[in-house]
Amino acid sequence: MPAFNDVMFEQQYKLFLQTKKDWMQLVDSLAICHSRNAKDEKIRPIAFSNDEAIFNKAVDLQIRWKKFAELATEMKKNKSIAISTAIYSPVPMLIIEPVSVAIGFFNAATTCTHTREDLLNRYEKQIKKLRKFPHTNEAVKALTEEMETFEAYPEGHKFRHRVSGYQDTVLDVVFKGENESTRARCGTHGVMIYHPQWTKDDIKISTEPKTEYFNKYSLIKPLKCSIFTVGDIYGIDQIEIAEAKAAQKTIVEQSILSRITHFERRAKTKLAKAKTEAEIEKANRSIEAGRRKLELLTEEDRKLLERKFATDNNNILSISELRSMFGDTRSRRGKNFNILIKKD
Repeated sequence: MPAFNDVMFEQQYKLFLQTKKDWMQLVDSLAICHSRNAKDEKIRPIAFSNDEAIFNKAVDLQIRWKKFAELATEMKKNKSIAISTAIYSPVPMLIIEPVSVAIGFFNAATTCTHTREDLLNRYEKQIKKLRKFPHTNEAVKALTEEMETFEAYPEGHKFRHRVSGYQDTVLDVVFKGENESTRARCGTHGVMIYHPQWTKDDIKISTEPKTEYFNKYSLIKPLKCSIFTVGDIYGIDQIEIAEAKAAQKTIVEQSILSRITHFERRAKTKLAKAKTEAEIEKANRSIEAGRRKLELLTEEDRKLLERKFATDNNNILSISELRSMFGDTRSRRGKNFNILIKKD
């Protein structure tokens, strides 16, 4: 790696900023989808082109970007520059003639851990600033009360600051010569997909954001904390309990989904076997009766979850164990709907 003085690096940096501007303009102009941030603004463009000239331009820009990123990374090792890594990292991705591409969106959040002492220090600084201005007594009083809440925690206690409300984007790509897909996250500076034989319709795009079965943070209330302009603060101990509850909720919901899927598959088969109008009518009555029982069973299983959450039992149980421990006196381990929903 050649040695650069400040003037030479400044020249390289200016050239990079133009490269970055050209790349972002290119992918924005050809974008087939974007992620969205907490303000609902479009970010992380994913572009597509089947034009060779555009592809060549994208390759040239990516090569220039990568060279600067390598230079900046090397110079930061020697602490000779003071620019943020986020300006040039990650290097934008270029996907060339894949077999298939599927794009999915996920509800996402960022988190950062703070100690009790860090939060108290932030409160002290904020209160000190407020006291310099007139008519801030009420604000100072409110912050002081919040601060006292955190002072009551043991020394070194940890808290998590969580900011939600934006989307993350992933690409599942099958490359030539491979049978399985490779998952890649769309970085801040976007992605360009090139395939000379494709149109944008050859790329599968999921329009609805995916999420986990159950968000653990919905099980706990954030602590009152006004020193951050966005996001919520939770105690790590709260989160650990919520994680166990979320895992338990996921088991129940997966069981419910599996049961419904199995029932609907059998119902479809039953209807397919019915030939006459009388047989079809009989099958429909049977299916509807079974569906009502299934709804009752779903309701019962969710009630079991509420009963468990009302206790201090944080063990993760199977659906059968839940029914045995928190159900009625009769064991409901069987798979027969009539047995499962029967009351004692």
